[in-house]
Amino acid sequence: MWDIKKIFIAGACLFAMQTNALLAEDSIASQRSGLFIGPEIGGSIAYVWDAEKDGPKPTGEYSYVTPDPTFNILLGGKIGWQQYFNAYNGLRAYGVFNWVNFKFPNIEKTDSFLKYSINLDYVVSFSKEKSYWGMFAGLGYQWVQSKTLSDLKKALPYIDEFDSVNNNGLLINIGVLENIDEHHQIEAGIRIPVYYYAKGEDEVSTNTLRSLDIYLAYNYKF
Repeated sequence: MWDIKKIFIAGACLFAMQTNALLAEDSIASQRSGLFIGPEIGGSIAYVWDAEKDGPKPTGEYSYVTPDPTFNILLGGKIGWQQYFNAYNGLRAYGVFNWVNFKFPNIEKTDSFLKYSINLDYVVSFSKEKSYWGMFAGLGYQWVQSKTLSDLKKALPYIDEFDSVNNNGLLINIGVLENIDEHHQIEAGIRIPVYYYAKGEDEVSTNTLRSLDIYLAYNYKF
């Protein structure tokens, strides 16, 4: 009988400890979840990716060359919701708006790019403390408003330099973040568009106009 009591008491203690641990995890997850909003600043690197063919189309091998890129000022902000499932794992869904003073590397022209995107990231945190480091990675979909891209798209039937023009497509998001306390967060990240803005092709090469965004952001979580 005494052995049964000891087993029962030990089991009850273990259950209580596990329950307390789960409640603590739920409390941390609840504290880290919520609406966030904030500004960001950075740069958009524009470049032309040349794929030169060593042989006749379509069997020629390609050697890749990147001409001098341009570095353009990026300003904007984001708003969204982050939801943690425990102290270490969470998701965040958010929208981003950016303005870029975009200098084209392949034509003598500068234009204002307005970029909008919706994004979903997986977030990993490394501590249960209020101040903690973390990493994120995810996908997004972006739209770009640009007079130059719009004019190029309209002119495609009449020009030879470009075969197609895009102003929307998929993004890859990668970065790190630091929570200073329950409400203040700093992050540094890279947004890599999978799509190209413009594409041109002839018998010897294919080249695409692309960009990637590097930014530093502050988020306030409510």
